[in-house]
Amino acid sequence: MNGVRTDLLDGAPALSPAERDHRWTRTRALMDELDLDLILPGGFRGRDHYEHYLSNDYTESHVLFPRVEAPVTVTWGGTRIFRAEDSFARGAARWIDRYCTGRTASRWPD
Repeated sequence: MNGVRTDLLDGAPALSPAERDHRWTRTRALMDELDLDLILPGGFRGRDHYEHYLSNDYTESHVLFPRVEAPVTVTWGGTRIFRAEDSFARGAARWIDRYCTGRTASRWPD
């Protein structure tokens, strides 16, 4: 046992992979309509966490959401990734597989 309580999400509402697919399909359809190759919804420290809609994470991050390729979460520090990993260990569904950290573009994904 790694010390993570996996029972904390028992019975809690959860967003499914089908809901992720629905949200991503609708978002990409709008991107097609507006001829956008990429959107960058931000996660802020207030009540406006726009990245949640596409990521199902609470990482106070941004999501690089391309029209065609897999999205990437870009966050300011490793502690936000640890918080997400803790949620995944408890059974929360992972919607985005790639996380990057750093305040400068040189450390962001290509």
